[in-house]
Amino acid sequence: MRKNWGKAILLVLIFVTSIHKLHVFAANCDETIDEQMASKIAQKHIQSVIQLNKDQDTSNWHWGMHLGTPLKMYDLTEKISAYCFEVFDELDEDCGYVVVGANNNYAPIIEYNFKDKFYPSVEAEKRGATRVLYLGGVDYYIYANEELYDVSDFGSVKSNSELCATNNLIESAGEFEKEWQGWREVLSLETGGSNPPTSGSTPITNPGNYETGYSSAIAQSVVGLQNITFRSMSNFSGYSEHCAPTAATNIMLYWYVQNSINYGSLCKNNDYTWNDTFVELHTLMGTDDTNGTLNANLQSAYTTYLTNAGFSPTVTYRSSPGWLQLETEINDGYPFHMVVQGHYYYGNHSVVGLGYIEYKYGLFSYSRYVRVADGWSNSCNRYIHFTTGNSSVQMVQVRPN
Repeated sequence: MRKNWGKAILLVLIFVTSIHKLHVFAANCDETIDEQMASKIAQKHIQSVIQLNKDQDTSNWHWGMHLGTPLKMYDLTEKISAYCFEVFDELDEDCGYVVVGANNNYAPIIEYNFKDKFYPSVEAEKRGATRVLYLGGVDYYIYANEELYDVSDFGSVKSNSELCATNNLIESAGEFEKEWQGWREVLSLETGGSNPPTSGSTPITNPGNYETGYSSAIAQSVVGLQNITFRSMSNFSGYSEHCAPTAATNIMLYWYVQNSINYGSLCKNNDYTWNDTFVELHTLMGTDDTNGTLNANLQSAYTTYLTNAGFSPTVTYRSSPGWLQLETEINDGYPFHMVVQGHYYYGNHSVVGLGYIEYKYGLFSYSRYVRVADGWSNSCNRYIHFTTGNSSVQMVQVRPN
């Protein structure tokens, strides 16, 4: 267990020297900071730990990690007192947590850990607790079965139903004022930001319109896109809800254009309208004109089609891909089938991933877009943000071999 209240402000003040100006959050920290601001504090704390690298056990904190949805904790007046953010690597493996105070009654960085689970949340889940309380210092409680349990002792759980009759255990606000002042300086010296759309009636065609103040940007696409006119769903008349077989047809088209000799068999019956290819994939995917295509059918459909065409394919369905997996496919030169759900513009829809643009902010934060052939146009100059504007992303890695 790591608890480093004293070090936290030192890390913050050193980190101030490496960032630039955008805005200031309210100087009156008696007000509870929101989840977004707490996330920024957690991220910048992790950045500073990585940058300084003063602790020998920080090796699993590195560039490219991300935070989970925070656990909100409360005081005895039902006001939010702290947020706990779990930390994950690119493959969603656990990398500890950071606990952030919600106002100046508490330390800005209450504690952090490089590998373990946050014990109060583990105990809360085990006991079916409806609420976790943080009351200052290292005093954590959970409310379960109409009882309050003290879980501060990290291993012992003691019933404490009389707690509500006692004084709130928060520390003196003045004790943490210097630390909060340091964080106000840090967050006022930040530049730019990422603001991809979450609503609207137009697709993303220029990700740069939503990104400012980033430290660098990387763009990468598979080769040969300038020579391809992709199929849209409107090219296959008489069908509806057919985005998945359209996307699959476009993957076959991509490989055919790259090398019509090696990949000629992917164009079924040499039908250069690609209608025969589409019909075969539509059948293999079990696409329904009312309900569309089940994700569960995608892997087997691709495998069968490519095998019948004379290949020994590698096809992998991923229900919750990490960015590294998408990035690797593009860097290795392979388009992939991507499904977005709950997207602000596309709804539930299949597209072909053909590239990406990655904007980097500082040492820790990224904003990432996938370049796609979306099946609604014949071009591949539209983009989908990897995490914002949709509820989930799935992918099928398709390597003909």
